[in-house]
Order: sequence, then C-alpha cells, then structure tokens
Amino acid sequence: MTNPAGSARYAFVDGLRGLAAVSVMLFHLGTGDLRRPLADGLTPRLPAALGYGWLGVHVFFVLSGFVIAHSIGRNTMTARSALRFVLRRQVRLDPPYWCAIAVGVAFAVGARALRPGVPRFVPGPRDVVAHVLYVYDLLGLPTISAVFWSLAIEVQFYLLFVLVLFLLRSLPRLVPWVVLATAIASLHWALTWRYPHAWFTQHWYLFAMGALVSWTLDRRVHACLPIGLGVAFVVFGLRNDRLEPVAGGVVAGLLLLAGWRGALGRWLAARPLQFLGVVSYGIYLFHTPFAGSLHLGLARLVSPATLRGALVILTAQIGVTLGVAWLLHRTVEGWAIRLAGRIRWQEPARE
Repeated sequence: MTNPAGSARYAFVDGLRGLAAVSVMLFHLGTGDLRRPLADGLTPRLPAALGYGWLGVHVFFVLSGFVIAHSIGRNTMTARSALRFVLRRQVRLDPPYWCAIAVGVAFAVGARALRPGVPRFVPGPRDVVAHVLYVYDLLGLPTISAVFWSLAIEVQFYLLFVLVLFLLRSLPRLVPWVVLATAIASLHWALTWRYPHAWFTQHWYLFAMGALVSWTLDRRVHACLPIGLGVAFVVFGLRNDRLEPVAGGVVAGLLLLAGWRGALGRWLAARPLQFLGVVSYGIYLFHTPFAGSLHLGLARLVSPATLRGALVILTAQIGVTLGVAWLLHRTVEGWAIRLAGRIRWQEPARE
C-alpha cells in the first residue's frame, strides 16, 4: 500500500462505496409502500434484503476512516496543516451538499405550493444555516433530508481525528493505541448507552477501525490490532443483536484481505461498479428528494399497489437518481474536487 498523501484511488474502495450508496438508496425506495407489491409479486425475501440497506451508512464510516488515514499518510499534523487539511476536505464535500440543501428546500416549497392543505416542513433561513454548518441535529432542528445526519457525523470524525493527530504529533507511535482505546470505548457505549443521534460517539469505532486497517496495510501497526477489534465487533454485535458492528468488522476484514493480496486496485474494478463509486456521493445526497417527487407523480399514472406499477416507479426512481448523480459529478462535484486538489495542506519537507 502506498503511503504518501497522494491521490491514489483504489477500485475496491470505490466499488464498496458505490454498493453502499446503492444499498442506502434501495433501503429508502423499496421499504415504503412498494414493499408489499414487490414481496407479493416477486419474492418476500427481496424487501427483507432491501431492509438491511441502512447498513450502507456504516460501511461509509469504515471507508472514511480508511481513506482519511491513507490520505494523511505519515505527514505530521501541525496546526497549519490541520486547518488546511480540514479546509481541503470541506471544499471537496460542501458544494454538492449545498446543492442538495437547495434542492431539498426547493422541493419543500414546491410541494407546499402544489398541496397547500397538507402540513409540510418548509425550511427557513435558520434551518438552512444550521444545515450548512452541520449543526441542525445538534440544535434539535428538523432535517431537510433523511440522509444529512451522517454527513454531520463525518465532519465530527474529521475534526476529532485531525485533533488527535495534532495533539500527539510528537508521539506518533501512541496514535494507533489512542485510536484503538477510543474505538473500544465507542463500541462499548454504542452497545450499552445510546448517545444522542447528533453525536459521533456511537459511530466513532467504525471510523477508527478504517484508520487502523489503513495503518496496518502501511505497516505502521500490527495486524492483531484491527483483527482483534474486528472480532470484537462481530462477537459483541451478534451478542447484542446489533448489525452495525458486524458490518464494520466484515468490511474491515475485506479491506485487510484485499490489501494483503494486492487486490485493492483489482477487486470490484468492473466498470458498472466503478461508475457507482464515482457517483456515490450524488446517489446518497439526491435519491430521497427526486425519488419522493417521482413517486407522487407516477402514482397518478400507475398503481404502486401492483407489481407492474411498483417496478415502473422503482425503475424510474433509480434511473433519475443515477442521472442526477452523474450530472452532479460532471459539474459541481467535479469542480469541487479540482478546487480541493489545489489546496496543499502538507508542510514542506525540511532540508
């Protein structure tokens, strides 16, 4: 595994990211009123399988830890580089997110205009500002989109991770042990005490696991750390009937296996999977507003209570979401990626 904080992309990571985004999309699309016709007309197992799609969010958390740790590499995190790294990350993520906020507001305003008698949340300026700053959940405000909560959690991950690297910059060998200890604490608290939804604390163990896997493949920590932690994820997850730790342990194991076999650039490299990985951010951001509006519109033409109607609606929702995600990547997201790439956050090497 290459170490410098370069731009190397791994097909396996992108493929997993794409599959995770699709799983979340299908969870939201296939578990509403389309569930019954899909179950009756196809197989009862299909809606049941789609019902596990929410775990894609937790796959994202592991992948984020892996990617962030890899992108930082062995660079020392000074105060200046920490600020510039966070800036680079937010420049990459924020513009597409702001577009999603704008679309959500526009759809809410349009829905109220078309159906004025139906009670509906329409975001005001305070709601929009709170979403832009990723604090709407912390303030107890309604959400514009059901998926935005995880983006706020991700931002908390980045800030905490960079803070740990900064505070322990003179003790780099201690960093993995601190991350491991906090991961164990996070797992324990997640299984025994449900923190408020707005805080990173009950999800941190997944991000930490991704970082430990990255450091293991970079030969900075022994493999026993992520392996032991992954076993704990699976054992305690099954014992407590919680699938999030199990999913995290499985994804970590797959990343380790792919890394050891030199397959991070080969597995899941099929073009359709890579396309899904490239547009995964747009899929995640935009599947709820466009799918909801399509459902309402198409329900006037076909009955969602029939298998034919359900398949027409579901196919249209998926197709439009993929199209919007591709358009976003070709425009706003592509621009944001290029702009973020110009931000050099690493400290120059000393002579």
